[in-house]
Amino acid sequence: MSTAELKRLIDERSPDERRWMKEYLLEEMSKVPELVQTVEELTDEVRRRQWIRRLTEHADSASTGKSGGPTVEEILEDSRAERC
Repeated sequence: MSTAELKRLIDERSPDERRWMKEYLLEEMSKVPELVQTVEELTDEVRRRQWIRRLTEHADSASTGKSGGPTVEEILEDSRAERC
């Protein structure tokens, strides 16, 4: 059912029925939080996870196995230098 069809069905009801339908729909939508997230939020989350994964991989590849491996600042400097 399209949004336009749903709006039309709600608009055809009495004010009390409309209020009930809207409350019901809001209640149902809030039960599934992952569907409420926007594409932008999900894209941002994926980007963050990819960045952290790349940073971890870079830290692992630069690590000598000794304690006191490269700091985040050193890793970021290396990353910036690779881009230039």
